[in-house]
Amino acid sequence: TEDRMVYTDVKHSHRYGDGLISINQANLSIRTFNALSLAGFRYINEFEGINFTKLYRLKNFGTKSVKELNAKLKEFNLKEMYH
Repeated sequence: TEDRMVYTDVKHSHRYGDGLISINQANLSIRTFNALSLAGFRYINEFEGINFTKLYRLKNFGTKSVKELNAKLKEFNLKEMYH
């Protein structure tokens, strides 16, 4: 599965394998990473173009986490979440 991950020292426009970007390699804050991980999410791509209001149901996931995740989507050239 190593070919699925994008390392942060590599230009983000490059994707490996099937194009999935692991949340492990996205340099998210501890709080955001833990909230997503505990909820069972594995890839940044899972949030591409979704309505972010559903994410507020996750424990420890608030406005700052939504902004951070949207910034990561943009950084990896993925479609941002909407309201």
